Amino acid sequence: MREVSASGRPIDVTRADEERETRASAARADMLDTLSAGQGARVTNRGNASEAADRARANAEHRFETRHGRGSRSVIDPRRIVIVVAAAILVLVAIFSIVKCATGNEDSSDDSTGTDQTTSSSSSSNSVVVPEGGVTYDGVVFTLSQQSDGLWTVVGDDGVNSPATVFGVDGTPFSLLIYNNVLVVPEDNADGTWDVAAYMLGSDSLPTLVTDSDGDTVSGSGEITAAVLNESTVHVTDSTGATTDVALE
Repeated sequence: MREVSASGRPIDVTRADEERETRASAARADMLDTLSAGQGARVTNRGNASEAADRARANAEHRFETRHGRGSRSVIDPRRIVIVVAAAILVLVAIFSIVKCATGNEDSSDDSTGTDQTTSSSSSSNSVVVPEGGVTYDGVVFTLSQQSDGLWTVVGDDGVNSPATVFGVDGTPFSLLIYNNVLVVPEDNADGTWDVAAYMLGSDSLPTLVTDSDGDTVSGSGEITAAVLNESTVHVTDSTGATTDVALE
């Protein structure tokens, strides 16, 4: 299709339209910036999901550090952990040592008490063992006393009156025991034997030697090395290694 210009020369309309379209396209190209490789939107799929998560985490950390600074997150010094653990161990060791010492002292005390009662003991509820081989009954303390002539006696002291002699001992007493209201004295004799003397408090009777069911005096050879009162029986061990049960009832 052709048109006639003002000068009367024919015009190719189709070609004129193509030239205008070309110039318009060039103008639009000059106004737009070309995107290079890697620019623009990127769709997340299974293949790049891990990478996208890492980028999101890195961006979040960057935003946090930008807002709060890099020094906001506390960092624990490993040396502090070592110091705390060492201090805790020292405290535990100290507590263990204190408990062990306290337990050892109690055991020693129990052993000492048991040793003392080996030579002087009582199973009666109304009597107790007192220091230095003495016993008490109804408020009176009974002890062994050696006189100036070398003889031994049992002396009673009520804390009010002067100590008084209760009875004399023929041999050398090993210990003084009490069973109910009976004073018991295991003794060594000059002839190399031993026996057990007994005296009932609150009676007018004299001290006697303990006898067996046949009426014979219970005795043994050698010297007494231990005398333990167990209920109504005195277990006497002598230097020969023999142990004799002396029944008080």
